[in-house]
Amino acid sequence: MPDMPRPRKPFLHRDVDRFGNVRWYFRRAPGQPRTRIRGEFGSPEFEAAYNSALLGQPVGTARTVHKASLRWLVDRYRESSDWSRAAKATQRWRERILQKMVEVNGDLPFMAITTDDVRKGREARKATPFAANDYLKVIRGLFRWAVEAGHVKIDPTQGVSMLPKRTDGHPPWTAADLKAYRDRWPLSTRQRVAMEVIYWTGLRRGDAVALGRQHVGADGVARIRSEKTGRWISIILPAPLLEVLEAGPIGDLTFITGDSGRPLVKESFGTKFRHWCDEAGVKASAHGLRKRAASEAAEAGATDQQLDKMFGWSTPEMSRIYTRGAQDEILAREAQEKRVRNILCLHSAASGDTFKFLQSKQSEK
Repeated sequence: MPDMPRPRKPFLHRDVDRFGNVRWYFRRAPGQPRTRIRGEFGSPEFEAAYNSALLGQPVGTARTVHKASLRWLVDRYRESSDWSRAAKATQRWRERILQKMVEVNGDLPFMAITTDDVRKGREARKATPFAANDYLKVIRGLFRWAVEAGHVKIDPTQGVSMLPKRTDGHPPWTAADLKAYRDRWPLSTRQRVAMEVIYWTGLRRGDAVALGRQHVGADGVARIRSEKTGRWISIILPAPLLEVLEAGPIGDLTFITGDSGRPLVKESFGTKFRHWCDEAGVKASAHGLRKRAASEAAEAGATDQQLDKMFGWSTPEMSRIYTRGAQDEILAREAQEKRVRNILCLHSAASGDTFKFLQSKQSEK
């Protein structure tokens, strides 16, 4: 099965002249000036020019990059196989963090960065532990590659630990959340399509916004490669979801669309979905909807291996993280049922009347 096409970056426009030459331009809105983005699409030169335009900086300005600078090291990292092997979503995630680092400290010598500098960077973000840990993951990946490539001898991130997270992440949707959202967004609305696609498939945002007719085979199974992990995910489209898709509206290439009927990138979809949830009075996220799907699968008896395949997780630990609450509840119920059965057995030997009372109460439940 061929790979999915790359999602178009925001404000990026493609132009083909009469000779078949492809040119790329950056323009925020119709009527505004457009900026030529040079270089091969996806190349480091192209990415650097696009990021400059996105930040409102001059594009194509000549700049001397010193070989000892952090900016130079990051440029080499982007050219490495370690970078190219990562999923596109992972590359974008790394790029956002590295771009900010380069803006502030790009001209500093990378060999002078110490463990204390890395720790200070983490502490500067301590108010948001998830952001602090993301920063540490990215800079750790950079310097582990730099050690392997022979650019540095010591990894300054060694000995710097992750910050403890204060929450379990996005809370899963409740039954009340589902009802409130469906009441606000009935069938035949794109808002309803978006929610039901994520709920019934359990896909991540980036995969959900890419899913369309072209991924569904003659057997009724949708097959899509995960944007994040690169693993193939097979999904049976159940009757309730087919009913929603039949009511529409859906796009030609994707089931989930924006107001114009065109596909969405996951970032803009995330913003829209947040607004749609707010209008429905639902204080939960798209990721929380995926967590509910995982919890329901765990409650139905799906094994960790089945959950890994269904949700496209790359490590066995992920199924336990996402379904910990559901599995804990199942174990607690089983323990309580054993306890009650044991009490009934003990009382049956001691008192026939007490046994009958407890048995009747248990049957009422």
